[in-house]
Amino acid sequence: MMERCVEIMVRGKALLLGRKTFFCLTLSVTIISFGTFFHQTIGTNIRKPDETSKYNVDRRGQNCVFLTSVESSSDLLYVDCEIGVKHAPFIWQKDVQIWFNITYHISISHKNHSLGTVKLDSENTQSLYMNNRKGYQVLAGILERHDLKRMRRWNGLSDLGSYRGRKATFNDVLVFSNGWIIQKTRHFAVRNGGCLSQNGLLVHNVTVARYKRVVSIAVFWGEGSWHFPMEALVGLAYITETEIWSSFIHVTQKNNLVLQWLKLVGINEKRVIHGTILADYLIVPEIGKCGSPSLNHIQWLYKKINISVPTKRNTVLLIKRNKSRVMPHFAKIQSIVENFANVGNLNFLLHDDNDLPSLPVQLQRFANASIVIGPHGAGMVNLIASSKGTCVIEFAPMEANVCYMRLSYLLGLTYIAIPLYINNTVTENKITDAFNHCQRKTTHV
Repeated sequence: MMERCVEIMVRGKALLLGRKTFFCLTLSVTIISFGTFFHQTIGTNIRKPDETSKYNVDRRGQNCVFLTSVESSSDLLYVDCEIGVKHAPFIWQKDVQIWFNITYHISISHKNHSLGTVKLDSENTQSLYMNNRKGYQVLAGILERHDLKRMRRWNGLSDLGSYRGRKATFNDVLVFSNGWIIQKTRHFAVRNGGCLSQNGLLVHNVTVARYKRVVSIAVFWGEGSWHFPMEALVGLAYITETEIWSSFIHVTQKNNLVLQWLKLVGINEKRVIHGTILADYLIVPEIGKCGSPSLNHIQWLYKKINISVPTKRNTVLLIKRNKSRVMPHFAKIQSIVENFANVGNLNFLLHDDNDLPSLPVQLQRFANASIVIGPHGAGMVNLIASSKGTCVIEFAPMEANVCYMRLSYLLGLTYIAIPLYINNTVTENKITDAFNHCQRKTTHV
């Protein structure tokens, strides 16, 4: 309704539009007054929307956006956008024209950090060779040769053991929930992320609130079960405590999962915003590009969630998927896993995505487990709570995705991949072989 009322006011170009205009103006004042009260009650950081204007976005060169002030409004920014850029660069691209500031975060040395072990079935290794991503083909060769030094490098670990993260700062920018950032006066645009993104920007009839200071971790797919914690959230590793409490946190979507993760790392829901905003001062940290968080990112999140690790971990946790990648013979697999747990005097726990507890309870389940087994999927993001030495058996798709392999390796876990075929089945004897490998590698304390 608010947008419709603003639309009427903008279209009219006149003061008198009859009863409809009077109703809309009255409703607009009421909504604005409530919004002002709401913003003032949750913190002084937000500036009351003021001195804002309507802007049209026009094409001005391949990577440039030109915004012209068209019509002023005393309380709201009414944005009427057309496609301004088709291929705006990502913030961290080497060839991007720098119209913003970049600072560096130097970490402590991780040279002696204890890394995990990786064992792929020969079929999974072959699928890496056949993948169209050059990096996966290189990884296959590294794993076949057991080249530990190159394995460290492939996972982004410096031989010197020190790492640096980056953050960018902007002034007076429009920020979108898909990671687009547009500078109003210098006519430039960039995108947060670095892997996938919407190539074009098309927005119509959006009412935008203005904030004084914002940290944005909004990216394409940034609301997802894996993508939010392991791409977006980990970016906060490079944000200082002062920046956290003095800023609003801008995310792709304020869904329940996102808010649970933010609560775990100490961010109040009242400080979380989403959608299209105008930021006077914007901070954008370097995120976990393409689902590949750095060791800094992972260690930060592991410490932040602060899950207690039991002195004795004797649970085998089996992940069951019911919505996608459903395994037709799962009952047989569960029987094999339960039998292994009984023989080894271990507890058995089924982690069923049809009956999930709260996020802290899910993480605690994984912290308690000595062995985690299941198909590739969002449930394995909870490995972030697992302790060093935990054995992970992943039913890995033949189309290859190594995000959980990499997470396990950097966490110091024992990772084993066995093929998950196109019909979502696995070979039973390969499950048994994986369990035997776990017994040789895992020590229960």
